[in-house]
Amino acid sequence: MNTVIRKIGNSEGVIILKDILERMGLSAGDDVVLLRDGSELRIRPMDDSREDFERKMILCDREIIEALHAEQLALHGGATGLKDEGVLESALNRPLQKLAYLEPNIFE
Repeated sequence: MNTVIRKIGNSEGVIILKDILERMGLSAGDDVVLLRDGSELRIRPMDDSREDFERKMILCDREIIEALHAEQLALHGGATGLKDEGVLESALNRPLQKLAYLEPNIFE
């Protein structure tokens, strides 16, 4: 299908024919993921709803990560402690940031 990138408000986008959306099981308002594959863009349905994704990410809190780290240290050795508190907090919050901004984006 050939289409044109159009101005839509302050953004730009493409119109997808309704019969193509129906064949994909999609409709207006559905959450999709836009993926970059080499020089191509691909669209696919999101696997989880936003609520399901957020519920799963809440389970991945700092206590769990620290327990997993301690377990790995016990099994394999290595330095204890935390090198950078900010990096850990950033990593723990990244999934929720992606959710809030409808990520992942096409560059990841």
